[in-house]
Amino acid sequence: MNNRRFVLLVSLPLALWAFFLTRHFFPPAPRVPPPKTATRLYDATKCDVRAESYAVKGFSMEPMIRNKSVITLRMNWYNCANHAPRSSDVVVFENPFTRERVIKKLSMVPGDRVEVDRASRTVKLNGTIFANSKGTVYEFAESELKWFDIYVKEGILMSGVYFLFWDNVRGSIDSRAYGPVSLEGILGKVDL
Repeated sequence: MNNRRFVLLVSLPLALWAFFLTRHFFPPAPRVPPPKTATRLYDATKCDVRAESYAVKGFSMEPMIRNKSVITLRMNWYNCANHAPRSSDVVVFENPFTRERVIKKLSMVPGDRVEVDRASRTVKLNGTIFANSKGTVYEFAESELKWFDIYVKEGILMSGVYFLFWDNVRGSIDSRAYGPVSLEGILGKVDL
């Protein structure tokens, strides 16, 4: 009985130590989370593109679209009409945290070349430093660069992944906070 107790008292701590050591030096492979999607607001069997008007609330779109401006949204523009999303399209999507409809610009689309410079905390998009229309460079916090680590493979943005940003570099909650969205998460295109 004493031998069994001794073996148990020695082997259990050794097994636990080996388990934690293994987990520390050989962590499990990271899982790639899927891009954020909105509630599916269209039915593919009854697909129709329709125009809807919305009043904009907020300042993240200024100066192009001002607070309280009325916009026309082409609902289901990409999902039903088979239009390919293009970089610089202004779109509405559902914020994955609040479920509010939000307006932003498609800034990075599948197939774009993306290079991260961690030293300057900037990103090159198709060979050019990523900046807004006024030339203000987007600077990313280290925690915001994780999205590129996950969704950029061999320097190319993965299929089905769209990054949304806007001109108000410091006053906008965008893909830096919630990551990319999927095509299904884009509700429609804004007519400008």
